[in-house]
Amino acid sequence: TGNTVTFSQGGARVAKLDTNKYVVVEYISGPQVIFDSVYTVSGVTSTLLGTNNYGSSGVSGAPNSITSAGTDRIVYIRRDGFTPTGSKMVAITYSGATGSTGSPVTIDANTSSIYVVSYLDTDTIMTVQNTTTGASTSIPCNVYTVTGNSFGSGTGTSIGTVGSNSSRSVGVSVVSPGVFLLRAQRTTSPVFSNLYLCHLSGASIVTDQTSATDADAVSGNLTPIGVGGKVYETCYTGVTATNRINEITVSGTTFTKKVASIGITFENAPLILLDSTNGYYYATNFKSSTEISTNIQGMSNNFIGIAQSTVSRGAPVTVLIKGVDTN
Repeated sequence: TGNTVTFSQGGARVAKLDTNKYVVVEYISGPQVIFDSVYTVSGVTSTLLGTNNYGSSGVSGAPNSITSAGTDRIVYIRRDGFTPTGSKMVAITYSGATGSTGSPVTIDANTSSIYVVSYLDTDTIMTVQNTTTGASTSIPCNVYTVTGNSFGSGTGTSIGTVGSNSSRSVGVSVVSPGVFLLRAQRTTSPVFSNLYLCHLSGASIVTDQTSATDADAVSGNLTPIGVGGKVYETCYTGVTATNRINEITVSGTTFTKKVASIGITFENAPLILLDSTNGYYYATNFKSSTEISTNIQGMSNNFIGIAQSTVSRGAPVTVLIKGVDTN
């Protein structure tokens, strides 16, 4: 493990700026200001490069979704002010550690709506309505171009359906430039989740495949894309025997889905890709305010074997896990 970076405020959002460089965006609710901290990474050590305080003019409100939008640029969506009056989107560009904000764009005046933002392709982002009550059957999306820290006009569209007058939760995983998976969860009875594979065509979104398979899942999320076109999905059912992690393989305009692990003890766990080359991942389970457990899939976390040669710490070793039959 490396050094620990302490955030002063709750609800911090982290985004990559460049190779070995990232930014943490935070919100101070008292004076209602947005500020950020830019870090560089060397090995496992983070070093503060600088901070920015953007004040309350045009950028106040807690950020609820953030995405890297190319080198030295982020886009985030925030609630508008201490008492939300809607959702606005802001782009920030960086030169070294110095950030420059563009003019906020109002994407929704509905105070109950929360949005997810994703970087789909070069200078192209998408917003998806995440949580709202009394929603329409479809999932509203908007595609925007972004130049520097300014946005072009958004093109509205919609994806799939999660049932009328329901609350929903969505997750997006960009598979390749302009191609993404969207997981839509209906969170009111009857609960279920749908999975959509979509691609960008100009400023329009085309749905290539839909799967409505997880009728028992009450919550879940997606990892980023891994090598081989694989994305992992948690499905939390509330029953340990049926909680599971699904492996989703994308090929062209289709995807296949299989259960990778089942009977996992987790509760609405964030699923994080640990090793994109080999498909290792882990799910962290917040059992209580004082207890955290981790489930690791794809690698042996507890293992005892007999080495056939001298063992050097940190070096590969051949381990005998079965006795020779002739012994």
